[in-house]
Amino acid sequence: MRILKIISYILLLSVTLSFGKGQQVVLKVDKPGYVTMDSVYQFSLLLSHKICEYPQTDFYLLVDEGIKINRVRIKTDSGLKDLLVTNSKFSGFYGKVFKSSIFIPDSLYNSGVNTQIVIEVKAPRIKKTEIAFAFNFIKKNKIQESLSSFNSTYNLEKLPVVNIEFYKPQNFAGNSLKLPKSSYIKLKQNFQPENDKLLFCYWAKVKSPDINFLKIYRESGQDTIFNLLFKRSKYDILAADIIDINLENVFVDEYSWNYYAVVIEYSEAKISFYLNGKFSYSVRTNILKTDRLVFELCNNSTKQVHVDNLCLFDFGNGLNFIRSNMNYSKTTSDSSKLIYLESFEKMRNNAKSSESSIFTESRNLEYIKSTAPIFSRIPELKLQSYDNFNEILWKNSDDQFVDYYILERSTDGKTYEDVASKTAEGKSDKFYSLIDQKNKYSEIVYYRIKQINKDNSTTYSSILKVGQGERETFFIEQNYPNPFNPVTTTKVEILNTSEFNIVVYDLVGTKIADIYNGVLEKGIHKFDFDGSNLPSGIYFLEVSSKTSTQAIKMILTK
Repeated sequence: MRILKIISYILLLSVTLSFGKGQQVVLKVDKPGYVTMDSVYQFSLLLSHKICEYPQTDFYLLVDEGIKINRVRIKTDSGLKDLLVTNSKFSGFYGKVFKSSIFIPDSLYNSGVNTQIVIEVKAPRIKKTEIAFAFNFIKKNKIQESLSSFNSTYNLEKLPVVNIEFYKPQNFAGNSLKLPKSSYIKLKQNFQPENDKLLFCYWAKVKSPDINFLKIYRESGQDTIFNLLFKRSKYDILAADIIDINLENVFVDEYSWNYYAVVIEYSEAKISFYLNGKFSYSVRTNILKTDRLVFELCNNSTKQVHVDNLCLFDFGNGLNFIRSNMNYSKTTSDSSKLIYLESFEKMRNNAKSSESSIFTESRNLEYIKSTAPIFSRIPELKLQSYDNFNEILWKNSDDQFVDYYILERSTDGKTYEDVASKTAEGKSDKFYSLIDQKNKYSEIVYYRIKQINKDNSTTYSSILKVGQGERETFFIEQNYPNPFNPVTTTKVEILNTSEFNIVVYDLVGTKIADIYNGVLEKGIHKFDFDGSNLPSGIYFLEVSSKTSTQAIKMILTK
């Protein structure tokens, strides 16, 4: 079912519906961030109290074939109850339809009370699905207003569509931590941060009501500065106990993995909370950089709590760092320092980290096979362009989990064909390259690496777009000497005066040096690179103009 094309990673969808008499019903849809294939999951619809003005509201779910609705629950401040779900039809839609009816007056509803609908869904073994919605608002046994995700009346805005992609857990995820009742794990800070912030983050699946499962407090005096509460009794939300968080903030699916990140900002005296890479809320606190903190994950309930990939960073980056690293066990950063990482493969109780920066304490821990959305890192591609062929180069820090790589090429950016393949050698420092002959009839060519992992899962690199039809505005000579120690020289011949950017990267794509940035006149220019303060290895000198980019490979040997 293709109802509406939307971005699949959006966690929060909101729309305001304007009624004929100026009334409004605000609908907020929260969906889970990561759902395993062939699993149960939940999503939430939040309706304003204006729905109470209609004696009857018929609520419809428009779904793919094979989707099963396990339960529909409606919640207000006054309580909760299950709604009867029946198979139905909705005008203009010819797929599978489920219907529930909400009747007013009801002791569950009061004027000014918000209403939440939580839908529990069982999906078949598919990769993605779409769920659409519809409402008929009824008075005197007649439909007064009608709207859906694909149609509406009286100029009402259409409703959103929940687009959910499912993932197959990879063997790469290894083990996860299971916290049974009365268990905990504590990380005790034993270092002075160099940056102004700390980042504490982890994956968790919390199927438990009314649990305080994250505590951050000072080791001296143990006064709590931050609690993350899981309140399932009313609206299935997360909250901090030192502020009042209303139900519009953070809904959490009890069946799915979610990524929790807490950023402590010393200069702002503030703690910010993020769910699945999206900002949720901030709280003010009297935190000091000299404080020694304890980060505690615990379970005081009888239900399950699972945790994976527990990390603490001396944090110097922004929100994009959280988003770009949350699905991988190894992080890439230019400004943050990893202080502690625990993937729960061989964890030791009451142990210090290798740098004695963290002391861990734990009780009653158990380990199970992880289903968290932790994947093999996708390789970053680099290009070396020659007269008659292109060389695609990459390195993967998670190479030990890869079976083989396939270089794919496209001339339209849509249809790809295999060019060559290479077996993975299982070495994190291994550098790979594959060659493709240039096609003189194609102005632009697209490359990507198809990565086949040992558990038969497949991931793709980002797409590398190479312009071949445009006339080159410069040429790079190979640096001399090469290998070099510690200084080497490169000549760049400029054919047309223009602006250029010349930089040096290391093997994993980290910028090492800015050589030049500005206008270069027509002619030959020399540039020196000094590697005195760098370790031996492979480096790339990249020259970019407004129309093209070229790079050469340099080898520093000491």
